[in-house]
This record gives sequence, structure tokens and C-alpha cells, in this order.
Amino acid sequence: MEHHLPKGHALYQAGQTGHVWQIQRGLMWLSADQGQALTWLALPGDMLGVETLCGEAYACTAVALKGTTLARLSVDTQWGQFSVVAQGYLQQQQRLRDMARLRSGAVGARMAHLLRMLALEFDGGERVLQRHELPTLREMAQLIDAKPETVCRELARWFPAREDPRYKTAMERIHNAALGAAT
Repeated sequence: MEHHLPKGHALYQAGQTGHVWQIQRGLMWLSADQGQALTWLALPGDMLGVETLCGEAYACTAVALKGTTLARLSVDTQWGQFSVVAQGYLQQQQRLRDMARLRSGAVGARMAHLLRMLALEFDGGERVLQRHELPTLREMAQLIDAKPETVCRELARWFPAREDPRYKTAMERIHNAALGAAT
């Protein structure tokens, strides 16, 4: 069963109970404090609400950072539950590493990592990002722990105007950054 969630809408709140979901397309902001401070990002292919298979309530509030399509996972067997919990554990470890990279180091490196994450597809592939697909400056600033003005300057390096001679090189750089994330 697929479910489309518009930008800014919550899939669930911390403390509620419900189903396990998998992101098909889009991006989710997970927060342990009712949607305010970022705990981590969930990307296409990520599962949300795995803790419910252990009899726990949702640990975080999940809000769509852009229009997001999710599939509700039906886990009927004990082996299926174990498999989803194990996958969820490994996924969480990767997202914790991602958050560390988004929050430490040079701003340019943090921004590059964010763009690589945003370029990932459900099947593990990558795509070339377009500027209109990105979260807002304020949201990206929160994601990489920087000021919106700094994010704006960094974006100008990654996304020059089409008339700018650097445009083609920037599009190749974004594509190569996405490829680097897949390795």
C-alpha cells in the first residue's frame, strides 16, 4: 500500500504506534523532539518505524522534507520481522555516519555530502540533482549546521546559473559526487 505525503506533513509522531514504512521517493526529517531538532534524515530505500516490530512506540517524529512516497511494509512472519529489524539496524548505523559527516568538517565537504545523499535513488542508483528539487536554504542550513548565507554561497558553487560558463562543470561535479556516494 503506497502513501503520498506532501512536504511538511508528518507520517507519525514520536510516542505513537503504527506500521513499518519504506521510503520509495522523497526525503524524511526524523526528530526525537516533535519535529524541531534533526535526529537524522531518511532517504529512498530507508525503513521507518522498525522499532514497532519490537513492541515499541515510534521513537521519532517523521516529517516529509519534500513530497514523499512511502510503502507500508507487511511483515507477517517472525523471520520477516527479524530481517526487517536487522536491516533497520544496519540502516541506522549508516544514517548515524551520514549525520556525523553532515555536522562536522569543512562546510564545503558537509554540503557535498548532503548533495550526494539527496541524489540517491530507491534502487541505490543516483541522479543529477536540479536546484528546484533541494530543500530550502533554511532546511539545508539546519541539516549541515551552518548559516543560510553560507549554504547560499556553497550552492552558487554547485549550481551556477545556466548562462555561467561554470554550469556544465558544476553539473558534472554533482553527478560525480553522486557516483562517489555509491562507492
